[in-house]
Amino acid sequence: MKVGTVVLRNAAGPGDLDSTVARAAAPGVSWARFDDAMLYWTSDDDRWPAVQRWANSAGLALEQHSAPDRIHDLYLVIQVGRVFQREHRDIPVLLDKGRYLVVAMQPD
Repeated sequence: MKVGTVVLRNAAGPGDLDSTVARAAAPGVSWARFDDAMLYWTSDDDRWPAVQRWANSAGLALEQHSAPDRIHDLYLVIQVGRVFQREHRDIPVLLDKGRYLVVAMQPD
């Protein structure tokens, strides 16, 4: 499994951000938008090099993260303050938008 993020910094306003998001929708992989950040993931590791080439050609800086073994190990966490991060320092955070986190962990 591969996971990566892109921060959409070049958008000037909401309309610009929406057009940038349309450009940032990577073909062939799953994605989710968190305000000005995009999270991409695929369980097909062979597809990832094409995603990296696509991001480069689109002028986007794709940052690859350590990924869990299974898609089922990605979780969306909604936290108050930084409580989750303080209480679970050992859990990798793949995307940090303050209140909203995408983390990789195995269920207990």
